[in-house]
Amino acid sequence: MSRIATTVVLSLLAAGTAAAEPPVAPTATVGGSLETYYQYSLARPRAGLVGLRLEPTHGAFTLASATLDATVAADRWRARIALATGASAAAVYATEPTPATWQLVREANAGAALGADVTVDAGLFLSPIGPESLASKDDWNWSRSTPFLALPAYHVGVRATRPLGRGVTAQAWLVNGWNAAVDNNRGKTVLVGGAWVDGGTTVQVFYAGGGERPTAAPAGAPWRHLLDAYAIVAVADAADVMVHVDGGVEDGRDGGHQWLAGAIYGRWRPGAQVELAARVDGVHEWTDAGVTPLLLGVEQVVAGTLTASWRAAPQLLVRGELRHDRASAAVLPGRDAARDDQTTATVAMTAWF
Repeated sequence: MSRIATTVVLSLLAAGTAAAEPPVAPTATVGGSLETYYQYSLARPRAGLVGLRLEPTHGAFTLASATLDATVAADRWRARIALATGASAAAVYATEPTPATWQLVREANAGAALGADVTVDAGLFLSPIGPESLASKDDWNWSRSTPFLALPAYHVGVRATRPLGRGVTAQAWLVNGWNAAVDNNRGKTVLVGGAWVDGGTTVQVFYAGGGERPTAAPAGAPWRHLLDAYAIVAVADAADVMVHVDGGVEDGRDGGHQWLAGAIYGRWRPGAQVELAARVDGVHEWTDAGVTPLLLGVEQVVAGTLTASWRAAPQLLVRGELRHDRASAAVLPGRDAARDDQTTATVAMTAWF
């Protein structure tokens, strides 16, 4: 009996010693990036701006963005902040009531792991809608697609994530709204969806719904519904295909809005340092008679883009791009008057660490 008691006591002491061991120190990762470009529009817009682009400058060397980010992670918690400045960084928050308050912050969030493998984060996030990113190095093309401009780029709120096994991860979000760091109404927007990753294949589907109009807006407080999905498939060792489809509806006092947006991408890597990408994309919105389109202010915009990328160094990407946009109305800047099309040639560089 004494041996048993001794064994139990020693076991408890060992357990207590293990529990008293200091927790594993958190790890910190610091990074940054620089994006700059020169873009020329054949429409020669007098104001020096290209329409319907996140990178709108014509005929001048432009610092699109300079970012600095840090991520800290431990066993049960994590935090991330990304600071950004530059022309594109400022354009992202142009619709905020006080853009200058937000334009230096791209991401700022923190979270903790709870039970049942659930992680909850809160703060400012990039939107999960669509396959493109505010970080150009993560995209196949230099310029962002027309659907990217029409759909949300960021959210402020809370997010819950849980892996379900077999490459599936589910998420649920509660946020202020579309591109709403400062909430413009009393309601909230819900996002629910998930992704499946299996080797070279990725599939993601998200639903977003909520009231997006400002308080006391003439259109009232209609509920906006959005269903977004994309798939990436590796069709060969050096080739990938991506398809993005998005549809939505909102019916307010001003009338009905329905839209369909999407893009088809192809990417080919003929060599270790060279990549060629093509994209065809567009947004079409149907509205009741006399109602102004909601997403882009015009009924339809389509675009075709060709991008050649050269990895001049492991973390330095040089890109050349040719793009043509066409709208259903004269909303694109021209030299003497607005026009319905534009063609641009761009040389861009992205470096990161």
